[in-house]
Amino acid sequence: MKRYKDSLDERQFFFPALIDDYHANLINGAYYTYEQSDWVQAVLARYPERRFGFHKSAFSARLGADAFASIESWIVSAKIDLGDFFRALNQDVAISQFHSAKLSMLNNVCIATAGDLHVHFPLDGFLKARVCQSFLGDEDQVLRLGWQRPLFSVTPTILSMREYEPINQTVSGHACLVHESGELIILTDSEEGWHHIFFESRALDMLETKQLGLQVADLSSGIDRALGVSGNHRSNWQSLDDEQFEALCYDLIYSHPGFDHETIRKMGHSRSRDGGRDIIVWTQPVAYREPSKKFVFQCKLITVDFH
Repeated sequence: MKRYKDSLDERQFFFPALIDDYHANLINGAYYTYEQSDWVQAVLARYPERRFGFHKSAFSARLGADAFASIESWIVSAKIDLGDFFRALNQDVAISQFHSAKLSMLNNVCIATAGDLHVHFPLDGFLKARVCQSFLGDEDQVLRLGWQRPLFSVTPTILSMREYEPINQTVSGHACLVHESGELIILTDSEEGWHHIFFESRALDMLETKQLGLQVADLSSGIDRALGVSGNHRSNWQSLDDEQFEALCYDLIYSHPGFDHETIRKMGHSRSRDGGRDIIVWTQPVAYREPSKKFVFQCKLITVDFH
């Protein structure tokens, strides 16, 4: 039995998910219970990835290259076609559903942004996976990685390189993809040849997105002050068209603390028969159990020539 158990990572299985469940329970259960025992230390010496909660997946043989699983993420060889990977895991996911994203840090939170989609990026999980990744290759690969490539830091050496652009330094050498649902993230380390796949990401909700916008606005104001740019901006109101005016009205109502921004809706069309679009929103209750009130705003742009 022991011989069979010790050779699990060399075998092929009809139900690899069961073997992965066994390893997940072993690593996150028995290893903690018997952490100081000789057999656990011997296993961890043989499989260093298990110190970080990963194990070689039983799907590896079926996929034709190494794939390592944990309860938080996967580390998958770049030799594996990601379409084949999702099909093997019985995931109804297509690569065409992923969009290129950029990572940014703001107020100690890491966000992956793809167009209008903003997703929580599990930075702690990625850093742990990246340490684990450094132990998956041969000894030369481990020594070569050596944490020499920066992720979110800028060193004097890097700043001295003329072709280097510090503002684009975030996660150097890693390409990020976000699924349109916001629930999947792929980060590819092309230099070392691994994909990091996170299954439990989450898109920011409306309140979090609003808070992110406020933080970005504060940051923008600080940058303006550092550059000596005046914060008093003049707007050419005469250049507004119908749609821009409606967007302005919508933003003002959305940002007003007296209204519940999650209830705001646009009704009608810009050039409807009555001359404007309606915006419907409900108030925030100001007292316990006081019912919300419905407000209807009609946006009509009237241009007056003062000349």
